Amino acid sequence: MHSHSDASETMDSDMDGVGDNADAFPQDATETIDSDMDGVGDNSDVFPQDAN
Repeated sequence: MHSHSDASETMDSDMDGVGDNADAFPQDATETIDSDMDGVGDNSDVFPQDAN
C-alpha cells in the first residue's frame, strides 16, 4: 500500500533508494516496479509486460 502523505519522498521503508510513493513494493528492497500490474515485480516476473 502506498503512502501518499509524503510528497517529498522522504520515506523509503525498504531502503532501496526509491521513495515509498513511487515504489510499487515499498516493503521489498528487491522490487520497485510492476509494469503489467499483476502483483509480481518486474525483477521476478518472467513476462513483466504481460499480466496474463
